[in-house]
Amino acid sequence: MTMRKTKSKSFARMRAAVLLVSLAASLVLTSCLGNIEAETNQQPTDETTIVETSETAPIVETTAEPTPTPEPDLADLPPSEDAPVVALTFDDGPSLRDTGTLLDLLAAEEVPATFFVIGSQVEIGREELVKRAYDEGHEIGNHTYSHQILTTLDQAQVRQELSDTSDMIENIIGSKPTVMRPPTGAWSDDIAAASEELGMAVVNWNWQSCPEDWNHHDDPQHISDFVIETAQNGHIILLHDTNEATVASMPDMIAGLKERGFRFMTVSQMLEHLGEGHPQAGGVYHTYAQPEN
Repeated sequence: MTMRKTKSKSFARMRAAVLLVSLAASLVLTSCLGNIEAETNQQPTDETTIVETSETAPIVETTAEPTPTPEPDLADLPPSEDAPVVALTFDDGPSLRDTGTLLDLLAAEEVPATFFVIGSQVEIGREELVKRAYDEGHEIGNHTYSHQILTTLDQAQVRQELSDTSDMIENIIGSKPTVMRPPTGAWSDDIAAASEELGMAVVNWNWQSCPEDWNHHDDPQHISDFVIETAQNGHIILLHDTNEATVASMPDMIAGLKERGFRFMTVSQMLEHLGEGHPQAGGVYHTYAQPEN
């Protein structure tokens, strides 16, 4: 009788122990299942791909769209048939009547230009127009002191005409010009040599797109139409900011050239695309090409 009671007690204890172990195992299993469910319900913040490995934690690979490469700025591209350029140039100023109006138009259209100024015009109280043009991003070039035909002067006189004007420009804008234009375009090897000595390239123009605005003081439409129709990539266009009709032609001219896809640069900005060292001091340029001398 006693043995039977003892066996019953032992059996009860074993049963209790088994129940405790089962309960503990159940709790552990429930906890693990909860963690797995929580991980399963997490959503990636980007479009992702889960790559299973032998490691405990998965590796997440992002497949977000790559950042597109920005298009190059047109202003940085060299002149080409696909992205053509012209350089507008204005001679004989500055003019008290017309240059300020021209600068207003160019600023409104964000068009840079090159102004070949005459020293005797500058020194009679027009220094501020030169400074304004320079400050607004235009290039200042040398057009001699008194507009004499340089091929009729001796070498000392040529140098005087150019050096006096370069010194005047430096006093106004803080640097000497690097481009000059001989009146009427007349040049010689001696003139090129004098220009080289003074650190300037000789810059003439393309005759094909020159509207001869000095012959059309009352016809701005002719001036604008001629340039729009004949301009080609790399052309240097001769105009005058002392001609009221030329200034009046500029809104139509700029609009028409832009419609044809042209961009605008100063002479030096355009010629710099020829390579290091351009525009070359003493070199003679008529267009966007290597100097002819």
